Formats: sequence, structure tokens, C-alpha cells
Amino acid sequence: MTTASAASPTLDRLVDQLLRDESDVPWLGDFRRRALAAFSQSSLPGRRFESWRKVPLDSFELSSLAVPSDTGITIKGEHQCRVLAFRDVQDPDLRSIVERDLCEEVPADRPAYFEQLGRATYSHSALILAQPNVPNGRIELTHRLKGDGLLSHRVIVVVPAGAELTVLERFEAEAGEPLTCWLPHTRLVCGPNSRLNHVSLRSFSDREYSFHELCSDQERDSVLNTAIVHVGGHIGRTGYRARINQVGAEYRGIGIAALRGRSFLNTELFVEHHANHSRSSLLYRTVSRDRAHSVFDGNLYIGENVRDVDSHQTNNNLLLDRNARAESMPRLLIRAEKVSCEHGATVGEIDRDALFFLMARGLPEPQARALLIQGFLDSVLEEMPLLDEELEPVQKHVLETLAL
Repeated sequence: MTTASAASPTLDRLVDQLLRDESDVPWLGDFRRRALAAFSQSSLPGRRFESWRKVPLDSFELSSLAVPSDTGITIKGEHQCRVLAFRDVQDPDLRSIVERDLCEEVPADRPAYFEQLGRATYSHSALILAQPNVPNGRIELTHRLKGDGLLSHRVIVVVPAGAELTVLERFEAEAGEPLTCWLPHTRLVCGPNSRLNHVSLRSFSDREYSFHELCSDQERDSVLNTAIVHVGGHIGRTGYRARINQVGAEYRGIGIAALRGRSFLNTELFVEHHANHSRSSLLYRTVSRDRAHSVFDGNLYIGENVRDVDSHQTNNNLLLDRNARAESMPRLLIRAEKVSCEHGATVGEIDRDALFFLMARGLPEPQARALLIQGFLDSVLEEMPLLDEELEPVQKHVLETLAL
């Protein structure tokens, strides 16, 4: 087992530089030092953690990662909401949200390695506060990595009572770069009767590790829609914990993934219902070719004495080659009565009858296959809160990645 106790020179240099940069904000430095201390006592996730046992980390070496030469966040639409770096947060209520994000205890059944590494090394941060008087607010963040190295950043989105906001996060790195590792963390906070749409667009080369962590908390009658597009990558994992805390809240999570080569992607979703009259639904679809391997973990928890919950979970997988793999593992922990829960999963190849039908009408086989795959993914893509000029490039990029 690889331990973190022997810190790499790269990590030491990076953390020292970050501490110097925020020397005038001692409370942030204190949290960073605590995270570094916790990280030094952790080890790479192994088979003892159920949620990570499928993730192949044998070749991961933190010491092989450099300090990135050029990183940053580009923001568009910031005039529609308030955007602050963590160091600029003065309001006590907002600061308490930041502090929770930086020191929330990692459960004993989950590995601390990447979580504490991200807290110790984040170089960019953004607290986004929606404005109640801006209907249909929209903001776009582009996270950029140029050159090899480790990139960690943290984003918190707060939507107060009655506010509406759509957040689009893009992740971009130069193709063909040496080994890189992304450690993004996003927290979504939905106030009473608020509405938040969050879209994560990820495009990675076959030399990139990516370990995304997301979490959300919803209050009374809030509506949260999240969407993920994951394309390519070497080893990837998404962990998302959605907490529905108050009556009447609704959560909808959708996503697609396009994998090729030897890409590996593990998507773990954990939806927690802690309130009556709440709803949730998940729809995730993956297309894999070559030797790509996907794992979907869909977890549902409904607490004791919670009533009138409606929850649905669907995972569909399309395999384009004999050596491609897909695993789907729904897990339900229901401690309440009077709830409605459904889950379903499929793993299969292109429908031969549908393919024959299209070819019989004059379409060449490659074009017919591409049309069927596009239809499989577009039903999810078109549900995402993307503008037409945003959706079309995504559709094109997905098909190009799958060589269609």
C-alpha cells in the first residue's frame, strides 16, 4: 500500500508556495496545514474501501507529478451573481460555509487520501452567491491546466431563498501533455424555494487522472438539477453525495460518458433522503469502445420515519467492442415505509435489428451505427440546461472521441 507519510518534493514546494501566498489570511493557512497533516497519515485507497475497490491505482505516483506551470479559472457572467475567492470572504455566514467545506470530517468508511490532498493543495477557489433579484442567472467557469502537474481547486455555489442560477463548469487541458491529475471539488447549497442547475463538462486526454468530488445540500422546496459529461481520460472517478434535507425538495441527476482506449471511469452517486415528500431521480448513460471500463455505483438512502419519498435510478451502458466492459451496481438502504423506489440497469451492444433497419434504407453501416449511438446519448444531452451553441460542440466532441 502506498502511503503519504513521505511527502514528495513537489507537494512540499506547492504547499509552501500556497501558504506564502495566503500569509495574510491565517485562518485559511490553518485549514491547509490541518489537511496536510491529515493527508500525511493517509494512504492510497485500496480494496478495503468498497467505494474505491474497482479503481486501478497501482500506477499512480504522486511524486511523478510536477507543480503545474499555468493554471487558472476564467469566469463569464459574474455580473449576474457575486463571486469571491475564499480569501475575500468576510460575511460570517458565508465564511462558515467555507470553513465547513475545508474541515468537514471524512467518514471512516471513505478514504481521506484524495480529499485531504485536495484541501491541502487547492490553488484556486470561488464562492458563487446567486442574487435573488436576477431571474435565470447564468455563470460559466473554465478551469484550465497547461502543462503537467497536479491541479486542485474548490468551488462553492450558494443559492439563497427564491433565487435561480445555472452554473456551467468546464475542465480543459492541452492534449498530449505529460501526466496530469485533477482534484476538483464542488459544493452546492440550495436555500428554500431555490432552483439550481449545475453542469460539469469534462474532456481529458489518455494521460490524465481525474478525481472529482461533489456534494449538495437542499432545503425546503428547492429544485436541483445536475449534469455531467465525461469524455476520455486515463483513470477517472466521480463521487457525488446529494443530501435532501427538508420537505418538498427535488433532485435530478443525469450524465453521459464516452470512453475509449484503456480509459477507466468509476461514477459513485449517493442520494440521501432525510425529509418527507421529497423526490430524486438519476439517469446515467455510458458508451465504451476498445478496452475501456466503466463502473457505476448508484446508492440510495432513506432515513427512518421519512415518508412519501419517490426515487428512481437508471443506468444504461452501450459497448462498442468485445473487450469493452461496464459494471452497474445499485445499492438501496431504505429504513422507512410508504416510499416508492425503482432502479434499473442495462449493459449491451448496438441493437442489430435497429442497425439492419437503417442499413436497409440505404445508410452505410458506419453512419447507421453513429446515428444509433447519437440517439442513445442525445436523449440525455438534450435534457441538460445548455444553450444551443454549447450543446452542439459537446455532441460533436463526444462522437469524435468515439471515432464515429
